[in-house]
Amino acid sequence: MKTNTEIPSLEIIYDDDPRVREMAVTEDYALRIVPSSWRWPKWGVALAYWAFMTGMFYLVIAASFALEVGTKPVLIALVLTVITYGLFGYYISNEAATTGLSANLFSKKTAFGYTGSVILSLMYGSILLYYAVFEGTVMAHSLHTIMPGIAVEIWYAVIAAMMIPIVWWGMTILERFNKWTIPLYLIGLLATIIVTYVATDGGYHGWLSYTPEKLPAHVVGPPWFYVFTAYMGVYIFFGFIPDYARFLKKEDVSFGNWVIFGPVFFFITFFVNGIIGIWLALSIGKGHDAGVFIPTVMGIWGTIFIMITQVRINTGNFYGASLGFTNFFTTVFKISIPRKLWVVIVAALMFLLMLTKVLDWLNLALRLQGITMVGWVGCVMPYIWFFKRKLAKETLDMEYRRSHLSHYNVGGLSGLILGTLVGAYLQFFGGAIGSIWAPIATLVVSFGLTTIIGLATNLRDYKDRYAGSTLLKEIENVTEARVQCGKCGFYYLAYDLERCPVMNNKPVCSVCCLKTNACNEICKKNPEPAALSAKT
Repeated sequence: MKTNTEIPSLEIIYDDDPRVREMAVTEDYALRIVPSSWRWPKWGVALAYWAFMTGMFYLVIAASFALEVGTKPVLIALVLTVITYGLFGYYISNEAATTGLSANLFSKKTAFGYTGSVILSLMYGSILLYYAVFEGTVMAHSLHTIMPGIAVEIWYAVIAAMMIPIVWWGMTILERFNKWTIPLYLIGLLATIIVTYVATDGGYHGWLSYTPEKLPAHVVGPPWFYVFTAYMGVYIFFGFIPDYARFLKKEDVSFGNWVIFGPVFFFITFFVNGIIGIWLALSIGKGHDAGVFIPTVMGIWGTIFIMITQVRINTGNFYGASLGFTNFFTTVFKISIPRKLWVVIVAALMFLLMLTKVLDWLNLALRLQGITMVGWVGCVMPYIWFFKRKLAKETLDMEYRRSHLSHYNVGGLSGLILGTLVGAYLQFFGGAIGSIWAPIATLVVSFGLTTIIGLATNLRDYKDRYAGSTLLKEIENVTEARVQCGKCGFYYLAYDLERCPVMNNKPVCSVCCLKTNACNEICKKNPEPAALSAKT
């Protein structure tokens, strides 16, 4: 393939391209690094992300475990869960906020390689679709309780359709919607506690010391350990974090690490919600679905409260799923379907899945899907904790461009695949003990194998594959410069582009590069381009 070694000059601006900014209103830089101009105030990011804090799920799951094993073991498990989640959340938030990359993009560098990262995109999008189905089902059942004359299938369709306009505009609307609804949620939660207290004559006395007469047969070993490993089933949180942390301003990174995405957030989400859920469940009585009980005792106000909590958390599910599927489809099929259209597709898939009895297989699905996300955490942490320090002088920490990355990271992919297989085997064939240990085994295997292979190969698959390129060295203010892509004509952050030998050394943005199939990646085969001209 003939190439031109002449180096054309760069077209540079230092403000956002108006066309790119217009697209960002709905696309939120789904496939690119987030520039400083699109970063949000810390409380705006917090309000958008804290939608996950207010889901009925965290009340219901703690309550279900308390009814199984008693209150004290659940409280011990919740303390340990807050500690471990807070630790991982802190580091993952810091990585995403510093680089401006989503979970899908920074997985390319930290774990799986450029093409290998599609496994995360598909896995992430699918898991969030499942959670959207669960939350949507709770909403539909709540509406059906007070209006039984309307078939529950109609409510499924209504719930799926109503999510589209809320998530269509991404963070622009998510921040506002969740800001407006959080006071309503807090009022509704307080009202629920008061009404339950009155309706049950003071609630369940001695709820802190509640212990069931007999433990279920599947609870083997310490009950707190059973509950702790079960909570590893929602490691999907660590996929959520980068998609929101990437919008933090530089001066707010530390606050985000501790409060928005780290220990403070998980204390409220798991521990505080868990205590409330346990008390409600014991006061209501066994066998009652909170999504049905609350509307029954509170009428239309109870239904409104359920709707607020579930719509808030489902905005996050839809948003994350749309990002995951956008990255997967673009990488695999080289066609960019806008993120906003994926919102519509997710809504359609959600409706179809809601027609199944999703609540009947919640616990099993929670554990199985949790195993895959536990594996993901195990694969990215070696890079965050160890590898990036060794690579600091050799490659950009925020790297996600095709020209600079290995297609497949053997260590990360091996860790994920083997860790998931070990966890799945224990889950299906290991009996009660194996089921409990499955997520722990997954984390140990994925983390250990990724670390061992990475060190054994001298971090080969993490290193820059086009190290001779000097596009960034041509620009003085590289953090703010927007360079025009020689193919699509739009201006993007300099970090998003690279000179392409096939395009006569014109700068090409990451998405245009991705869509180019006929280049044979000669940039990687000849990583020492001709000497470039002086700085532009």
